[in-house]
Amino acid sequence: MTATEAARRGWEVALEGSVPGIDFLYLDTSATLGHYVEYMCATPEAWAGLRWPAGLAVSR
Repeated sequence: MTATEAARRGWEVALEGSVPGIDFLYLDTSATLGHYVEYMCATPEAWAGLRWPAGLAVSR
């Protein structure tokens, strides 16, 4: 998900940023879903650093 794609869907970007190995986006989807949504894109090393369970699929 990108800020451009979110805007096309009518969702406001509440926060967008990055740290080494991770890009993240918080979207205000409260009008349609009732809450905010977080999107993260991370390198394999960053996922390991976050202790994401090895072998658990990550959707794109």
